[in-house]
Amino acid sequence: MIKNLFILFLIFFLFVLDSFAIDSEKASRNSVFLFLPMTGWIENEVKFNIPGSSEKQILNDNGQLHGIYMMYANPKFVLGSLGHYSKLDKSYENGYLLFTRYYFNYIEQLQPTIGFAVDYIHFYTQLGTEDIPPLSSLDVVSSIWASHPTIGMSYKNGNFKIYPFIGYFNEQVNTVVSSPGMQITGQNRFGFKSKSYISLDYFSAGSEFDITLYHFIGLDTKFYFRFREDDKTLFTLRNRLDIYFSKSWGVSSKIDYFQDKNETNIFIFLGPAFVF
Repeated sequence: MIKNLFILFLIFFLFVLDSFAIDSEKASRNSVFLFLPMTGWIENEVKFNIPGSSEKQILNDNGQLHGIYMMYANPKFVLGSLGHYSKLDKSYENGYLLFTRYYFNYIEQLQPTIGFAVDYIHFYTQLGTEDIPPLSSLDVVSSIWASHPTIGMSYKNGNFKIYPFIGYFNEQVNTVVSSPGMQITGQNRFGFKSKSYISLDYFSAGSEFDITLYHFIGLDTKFYFRFREDDKTLFTLRNRLDIYFSKSWGVSSKIDYFQDKNETNIFIFLGPAFVF
């Protein structure tokens, strides 16, 4: 399923890239394709419930991270994707992000803008009896689908662009917690398997900043808050810093922080940047 999902994202990416690359002569002349193979680090905190217990369990985990970031951009359209795989101390994680943004009146300073992002994260965690006594072991499998349409107004001045926006955020979380039970007289007993599904709706508000300095330093920062009645406010921050040594290559770093209902992640990426 994960491989098929990535292939679908890649096909969609290339299809839309081909469509919009010829959308207008001026936009096509000023288009750029960015390809970043990246490696890094992940810090993860996940909360879950064990059936029969009223206390929420908290697991903190970290490990290595590998991924590929791609982005196509011209003055009126942006399309990007990020796929990554992580091996943590006690978990495995796969994640995919696809985002797009379209600027109306792109030759003007003020540009009405619409955007859309879809995010998928899959976690598999296996704990031993030292982590959750007296159980012999515990498996936690969680998958999160998130979709985030936005609308706002971009302001462009030279090499600086700011895009304040509001939006709607839907998050669907599937969690499966299972265990063979506990060792009693040499046998596992009282095993269980619990499934849960929640769908959450949020109002979002945030902004994105994009600036190029001295023709070879690029900084892109995006943040937004998610609000939901009778629930805590969630925060997401995505940063990318590019330093180019020529028109065709450089180095890039990416730092992402985001909160979900029962999960918090910090990603730190670093790798070469190739421009086409």
